[in-house]
Amino acid sequence: METEKTVPRKVRVTCFLFLLLALACNITVLFIPFITFRKFVKPEVYTLFHTVEMLWNERIYALAVLVVGFSVLFPFFKLFVLFLVVLLKKPGPRVLALLNRVEMLAKWSMLDVFLVSLVLTLTSGQVLVSASPKGGVTLFMAAIVISMAVGQVLAGHLLDHTGRAKHFRLLKFDFKSGIRKLLVVVAGLMLFGALSFPFLKIEAWFLVDSDFSVVTVIPALWKQDSYSAALGVGLFLVLFPVARWIGLVRRTWSGANGGDPREHQRVFELARYWSMLDVFALALGIFLVEGSRFVPADAQLGLYLLVIVVFGNVLIERILEANPHESTKAHE
Repeated sequence: METEKTVPRKVRVTCFLFLLLALACNITVLFIPFITFRKFVKPEVYTLFHTVEMLWNERIYALAVLVVGFSVLFPFFKLFVLFLVVLLKKPGPRVLALLNRVEMLAKWSMLDVFLVSLVLTLTSGQVLVSASPKGGVTLFMAAIVISMAVGQVLAGHLLDHTGRAKHFRLLKFDFKSGIRKLLVVVAGLMLFGALSFPFLKIEAWFLVDSDFSVVTVIPALWKQDSYSAALGVGLFLVLFPVARWIGLVRRTWSGANGGDPREHQRVFELARYWSMLDVFALALGIFLVEGSRFVPADAQLGLYLLVIVVFGNVLIERILEANPHESTKAHE
């Protein structure tokens, strides 16, 4: 008989306290500055609401809607769901379904942080334009990280993610060990290129020419005194994506050598949860289409590699999950 999943009382109390902290951060961040931006002469201070108003007035409607959706509304909806899960001793199927949905979308709240990081990066070392971070960036990141961590803890106790990949199992091929290893190596090469090659280049007449890769964004943000954003880029765009690939390597090689790949599943899922290259790719796309009027920039090879990594690596992971190695089947 299957045991009903519950969250221990101490865990629920701890999660409740952290959720209160995240709620306080989310409320505060609505009213404090995110960034100061200067183009030519006059600097302007932007709060979250001011940013939305400015985007709407500039007719950048898509970006304004995304910021409202992911940075204003969704964080509070997610907190509502998490509070509901914590306060209910035995959450029902509908609540658990909501928990599953908000966990899948949780990292997309970082979209606004990455957009701010792009502006800070592209204005680094410039004379006629400049930007400086304010406390809102750090506070907003803290709120997102806290709610994501709490959500992951609750999901770990209540949700069964082993069946999640089944929804993506569309490709059925009998891959031999060598092909599986080759797919993983290709994924690693694409990831290395996406992190190393420049994704944007500044070529406006009134700006100093420069280009940036994901890796070089970190020192640029540090130079701008945006330490929290630099830490976020380092963790969510470099460390966790690399850890995700290493986890994929360990799973694949373990299966090829007769071991059980599921031994490495937990670390792999942890890295995948906190890897945010897909969020950053969307931020880049939005910036190129609608935001480059503030800091004109052109797409470079790294951007296309980043898009390939986002879709290609997910596809490779799904293919490998859809076609488990014989050693995996033997352990089932």
